[in-house]
Amino acid sequence: MKNARLIAICVGLLIVALVVKELAGLSDDGPAYTVFSSTAAGASLFKDTLEEMNYPVGISYEKINADASLNDTHVLIEPEMDENDLSSLLAWVSKGGRAVLMGSPTVIGQLSYLLLLDYPTRYREAAHGAVSECQLGYGTLLYGSSQVVLNKQLMENSASGKTITGFLSSWKSPQIYFNEYYHGYRYEANSWDKLPSGLRALVLQIGVAAAMLVWFLGFRFGKPVPLIEGVERDESEYCIALANLERKAGMSEGALEDLQQALLRKCARAFHAGRKLDKESLAKLWAMRSLSGAKNIELAFPGELTDKRQLAEAAAAICALEAVLRKRAAKRSKSVSQI
Repeated sequence: MKNARLIAICVGLLIVALVVKELAGLSDDGPAYTVFSSTAAGASLFKDTLEEMNYPVGISYEKINADASLNDTHVLIEPEMDENDLSSLLAWVSKGGRAVLMGSPTVIGQLSYLLLLDYPTRYREAAHGAVSECQLGYGTLLYGSSQVVLNKQLMENSASGKTITGFLSSWKSPQIYFNEYYHGYRYEANSWDKLPSGLRALVLQIGVAAAMLVWFLGFRFGKPVPLIEGVERDESEYCIALANLERKAGMSEGALEDLQQALLRKCARAFHAGRKLDKESLAKLWAMRSLSGAKNIELAFPGELTDKRQLAEAAAAICALEAVLRKRAAKRSKSVSQI
């Protein structure tokens, strides 16, 4: 039971760690410009609003490169991006990707420079208030100042948020990712992060159910059952097993002889006989001690076997004689203990 409780405690700690990890982003004082922050400089309001509107919103911790899915949309708010990062983003968009980049004046300036330098004739721009639409190759990029989508500004003026939401609705992406890779969360998403939230909840429920099973049912998920090897065996069982094997192999006489010799050895020890016993001497000792079942001696030593039925009868008679010996030994032990 101690092992069961230890396992339950370990499973419980693991579940708590997973839940803490899952809810780590709900802190109010998360880093600025991230969806983990609900402060004035955070971006949690934009993400939460999309979720309330049943958009397929998620968080990505992966860099946008050529391997990123073209079906998904990435939202980047005040990202820390250098020229190489922006070039990778534009290359991905030109292949058919869709992104929303709301950044600092420096990042937006670098973006405009790269568009003129690398795609001078392949893009078209259109202004929608504070948000600009850039048609680049097969994809679309929305960009503008990050200030218009931060929590404080959205509370005061939601026009830019509505503009971006309209584009997201028309794109009909299967998944909209708020990309936190460019905020310093620079690690590849593990298998747990990539699981849908519903599946992660199911895994946690299975973990809780497993802990309850271990706790209530105990070690090995049930009451301990004695193993066969843990039960004390008497000599006749092995002799009977040997007899069965030898009978199937056509050696009935040898099997019976093994059983008889085992019985004679037990009787010699029980009666403290100083000589080797045989059928006649065993019968005499049995009668002198007035033990029951004397007729079984004749059955146990039938002489020559004529059929397989005799082997079974002899084995049964030997077991009956040994049972008498065990009862006699138990009575003697009880008498000695009382003295």
